[in-house]
Amino acid sequence: MSGNGRRIPIGYLLDTWAWIEYFSGNRKTRRYILGDEPLITSVVTITEIVRYCRKTGNTDLMGSMIQEIGLRSDIVPVSQDIAFRAGEHYNHDVDGIADSLILATARDTRYQYRIVTGDPHFRKLPETVFIG
Repeated sequence: MSGNGRRIPIGYLLDTWAWIEYFSGNRKTRRYILGDEPLITSVVTITEIVRYCRKTGNTDLMGSMIQEIGLRSDIVPVSQDIAFRAGEHYNHDVDGIADSLILATARDTRYQYRIVTGDPHFRKLPETVFIG
């Protein structure tokens, strides 16, 4: 714990941007995904990956992408508390329900992980590792 009573982050939450970049071969994201720190992914990212694969016509890769996400990180469900906090973050810290849920997951007291992303919505937040 830090001096202010908050837990010091010891891992990373990978948002959808980070996973898509990883699957595209981005070396910056590989450093985090293939490192030794604990990794989590919001279940919301699974929805966004499915949407991305359908939009780009990569549905043949969708299953293997989702499987690898589950192998490399813990998938975190949306609890009632995370959903509540996401409502507080929406249009205040970030725009969009998905980003609000991802932020609330990273800030959840069980995790307090840093968000690895290149999504500009997260850029100015203190828990962001911006690699865009």
